[in-house]
Amino acid sequence: MTRPDEPDVTGPYDAIRRRARECRVVVFDLDGVIREFGPATTEQIAADLGLTARAFLELAFADDLIEPVIVGRRTFVRWCELIVDELVARGIAGDAAQEAVRRWVADRGVPVAETLELISELEADGKQVFVFTNGTDNIPAELRQIGLDHLTDVVLNSAVLGHRKP
Repeated sequence: MTRPDEPDVTGPYDAIRRRARECRVVVFDLDGVIREFGPATTEQIAADLGLTARAFLELAFADDLIEPVIVGRRTFVRWCELIVDELVARGIAGDAAQEAVRRWVADRGVPVAETLELISELEADGKQVFVFTNGTDNIPAELRQIGLDHLTDVVLNSAVLGHRKP
């Protein structure tokens, strides 16, 4: 129920807007909230390798490959090299595997317009905005690449903190 002086809005971010009035800091996840990845790029890359997008992503994000990356014990570059190695081990030619990973890495997502609008509103209202991500050491470069490096006060990155978020 809204107060009489509040507009009765029912959009996806309206609950956040209402609750944020009582907060000094608002924390957002990065992937799927501030930026998103469309499936088309991964689907095409995987298809070019004779794989499904799901198979490609399961390979790339296998726990033994990704876990050390998101807690800062392996670099983004090394992770990508290991993805290439895994593709080659599954019968993909080395050049094709390297090109596929290069193309996949080039796509660092796109900003989510509604979230950016909400972040601007929150900051205009004096709120601090943090991002918390199970990320890699490449997150600062990725944010620059898609024009979001200026976006928030603080980026809490698991690769820097040494611990993943739940």
